[in-house]
Amino acid sequence: MKKVLFLSLILAVGMTGFAQKDLRVKNDKSNFVKVSNKTMAFGKEAATEAAQFTPNAGVPATAHYGTRYDARADFETMTTQMDLGANGFVANRMWRFDDGSVGLVGQFPDNSANRGTGYNFYDGSEFGDQPEARIEGMRTGWPVYCQYGTNGEIVVAHTGNDLVYYTRATKGEGEWVGPKYIPNPDLGYPAEVMTWPKVVTSGPNHDIIHVIAADQADDFISYDYYARSTDGENWTVTTIPTLQDGENFSADTYSLAANGNVVAMSFSGSAQENAYIIKSTDNGETWTQIKVWDNPYAGLDWENDEASVFGDDQRMFGPDNASICIDNNGMVHAAYSSMMFYHPELGDTWMVGGGLTMDGIFYWNETMGTVVGPGWTCPDDGFVIEPSKRNAFRFWFPTDESGEYVRRNFNQNVIGFVDLGLIQQAGEFNNDLVHDEQDYRGFWLGMSCSPAICVDADGTIAIAFSMVDPSRIDASTNKYYRSVVVSYLEAPYIAGDAFYNQYDNPEEESYTDHPGNYFYNMEYLQDVEDEEWGFFHSMDEAIFVNGITNTVDHEFWFSFQADQMVGLNVGNGATQTAASDGIIWAVKLVPDSDLLLNTEEHVAVNPMTTTRVYPNPATSVLNIEVNASQSSDMNIAVFNITGQKVMEKNVNLHAGINTPSISTTDLSSGIYFVTVKANGFENTMKFIVK
Repeated sequence: MKKVLFLSLILAVGMTGFAQKDLRVKNDKSNFVKVSNKTMAFGKEAATEAAQFTPNAGVPATAHYGTRYDARADFETMTTQMDLGANGFVANRMWRFDDGSVGLVGQFPDNSANRGTGYNFYDGSEFGDQPEARIEGMRTGWPVYCQYGTNGEIVVAHTGNDLVYYTRATKGEGEWVGPKYIPNPDLGYPAEVMTWPKVVTSGPNHDIIHVIAADQADDFISYDYYARSTDGENWTVTTIPTLQDGENFSADTYSLAANGNVVAMSFSGSAQENAYIIKSTDNGETWTQIKVWDNPYAGLDWENDEASVFGDDQRMFGPDNASICIDNNGMVHAAYSSMMFYHPELGDTWMVGGGLTMDGIFYWNETMGTVVGPGWTCPDDGFVIEPSKRNAFRFWFPTDESGEYVRRNFNQNVIGFVDLGLIQQAGEFNNDLVHDEQDYRGFWLGMSCSPAICVDADGTIAIAFSMVDPSRIDASTNKYYRSVVVSYLEAPYIAGDAFYNQYDNPEEESYTDHPGNYFYNMEYLQDVEDEEWGFFHSMDEAIFVNGITNTVDHEFWFSFQADQMVGLNVGNGATQTAASDGIIWAVKLVPDSDLLLNTEEHVAVNPMTTTRVYPNPATSVLNIEVNASQSSDMNIAVFNITGQKVMEKNVNLHAGINTPSISTTDLSSGIYFVTVKANGFENTMKFIVK
């Protein structure tokens, strides 16, 4: 029991929003690697030999959690050895129907000739048995899924020669009707075999089908296509509306969303292109384009044009993985991970960066237009960074010429990152423990990546993403596991403050631009610390996050893929030497009203805007700084490493900066945790006594 409490306290330190003092870190350039745009996307290759695999035909295990949630359930929807979810990010593989039922698809069961679409259905109370066989009678890949008609469903996948689809008039039951085929384009481009699809349906009866897909030519250039059907039989296939010839996005760097008559596409993740949202308000009849990121090097010939060359001192921070949704007012919302790169010499290769300072999940909506990185002047020493498009998706900024970096949220829109509390409890962040081999590097360039965004009918947004977790290490690879974390955001959709603290003047207020309506307490989506369920996910490598884009009030659905080893067995540069069973998990969340701001039943307010402790390590006195938004009573409790409470006191908070202190003279040297509670809220911080 004591060991359980210890782990829970450690993880509480890491998941308390902005409670910890910011750290300065050194940027580690050793994590820069050379990549090439001449890489073949995976998915059209020949089948591999089937591995020994027996599908789990039993009813999926369901784990219910009470911590911080009114209702929560984890479902093992299917077991698969096809651990490559996508060439970039996963999208459009889950759908929630109005009656509360949910359909989900995944790649199943392996990469052999048996590969196809695994399907499972949630009837409102539980998922069915895990699938034993694919839907199709042929080898397919990259399945996507949504509602079709008033009560039916559609699955689209690729065969390597075309796109195939199956439909059912009644969700969750009956025989699938198919195969049916979407015709390939005949537009005169070098590559016109549609592959790697995404699908949504629009209109009041969900009867207008929209598909986007790509193909890759022998010279590695990708070509992107849009297919539309109003009757489920006849198709119009064109290039992507509003994109120009020469604007090319590779496999799985795009996604779709729909709500009513509004449809939107996202395109991002290219070092050589801009990033776009393309939107229709009339079911795909007409389209408009929004440029989310204006890449100053887009359209240049990187192999021959000297203007395309820029060095490490001019590194770019652009949008990588993307997820979009559309609220009931027709506004598009998006979540982006970040990529850092530079192009030091002419050629088809460039340098991409990793390490802790390559981080951040960024929120965007239509009101924000094209994102531009503003300039800043460090209050410590006057170090200046000029306004630049290069910094549009940058989270860590230098403080001076020494190479020290600090978090800074200029645009008020960073909604996820590797939490510093996890780094503090781990003792350090070791870049060498980050798995950035080719099998991951082609998909995720940031420490936080693979976002999935969901909006409910009330306009509340949940964003889940995969994050390098310095509190968990895979013993077999000696690499950090990835965890899935979820954040929440409500109108007016202002996320966070500037994060910058005056390190040399701890008694002064933090440097902030706007307190904002920022996310509350980044939570593990796969709850590794819940003692009731035996640390169910504590050895999961959680990747390829997906979500249901639209749902009802304060109910959110996400999925992720997990096995117990870092790396992939399938795909370019696979580092796992043998296939292993993985689980595609579905998670239903109904967050407590205390996590959200605008629910009618919510009356409690967290008076502790920020908290931190200093000096740390402490010798005789530990100061607990609390920036309080209102007056309140506060309880202070100190626990040792076994979970035993060794000290407790109560204090009164006033609005503004409070600095109560506790004596540490009677405490033995070692690691302790201090928990502060006020008005039903609490934060836990780690400190050391010398």
